Amino acid sequence: MKRHRHIALGLLLLLMAVPGCRGTQTAQEPPAATDVAFPVLAEESRGGFQALISGKLLIQGRCLLLGAVSPLYADYPKTLPVWPYGSSFVADPGGGAILDADGEVVARVGEELVGGGGEVPYEHLGRGVVGEIPKDCGEPVVYAVIGEFVTEQPGER
Repeated sequence: MKRHRHIALGLLLLLMAVPGCRGTQTAQEPPAATDVAFPVLAEESRGGFQALISGKLLIQGRCLLLGAVSPLYADYPKTLPVWPYGSSFVADPGGGAILDADGEVVARVGEELVGGGGEVPYEHLGRGVVGEIPKDCGEPVVYAVIGEFVTEQPGER
């Protein structure tokens, strides 16, 4: 009986010591702004992309995506936008921001972005787009063109 207690105590001490042997884990660094793909329209949109597109702006690998704002939609595919002509991405300590053609911040990483746009098959995105359109953004991802930013939410007038 005493022997069983010694074995059990030895196993318990061994199990308590093992987690401390894993070493130091470091947090993954977010990608630098130059590593984030930011495809934009080569010219101003002439209309046609008017569907509501919205989502929480997030960085996943090298991809700047729109994800679900609500946990209810967490299983929905993320959207990789092709951004409006003249817009840009600027890195900052909070992750980064999207600027419109006038240099005004329209959304920051972690915030909701709302725009007018439309879903487009990947095969049709090469024409009229400047910048890389990555295919390695995880699954599933849909591609959409944002024709314009909506900076005023309904009911804010």
